Amino acid sequence: MLKPESFGCPPFLFSSNYPKRQMEEVIEETLPTLRETTPKPRRIWPLAEREKLGPVSPDVLQTILLDEIAGRLEDLGEMTKALGSLVMRMENQMEKIPEGRMRPFEKAVTGDTVERWEVIDDIGRKCSSATVYNDGPNEVYICLNDIRDGFQEVKEGESLDFSFKHPVIERFFFKSVSGGEANLRIPLEY
Repeated sequence: MLKPESFGCPPFLFSSNYPKRQMEEVIEETLPTLRETTPKPRRIWPLAEREKLGPVSPDVLQTILLDEIAGRLEDLGEMTKALGSLVMRMENQMEKIPEGRMRPFEKAVTGDTVERWEVIDDIGRKCSSATVYNDGPNEVYICLNDIRDGFQEVKEGESLDFSFKHPVIERFFFKSVSGGEANLRIPLEY
């Protein structure tokens, strides 16, 4: 057990009924003797040397350069995405502007099997108007863009006209009667 004398303090300091002011005075008197008898701390490790500036080792330089390259590649990727979205918006705007050109096509439809024709594959863009002329000998059934919209009948010698303000014609679906045949002329305007 620790005794008050081992600290160089009188034993009455540790009693609870000792006045606070007198205790402070005693502490001030005994503190210098405690400081003299307490050993000073010793440093176990030597002081660290200051960093010396010098040439950078190749592996550190390589790491720095690779980090810089990665940052620039990330910036380049973001710019490429932004440029791609800008080009897409411009292409969408260009599709809305008609070129004022007309291109005729001929199609032969046989049987009641549904045939699909992608206008974009042949022209490279959507069209704003088309007229389908049926030169016979049988009737033909035509659907525009979405087969779920249903087919319209075009008899021999008749025509069916599609005209829109904006280019929306992407594809046609054709079929004839079972065992029948129809020759079509389709001028497309874009």
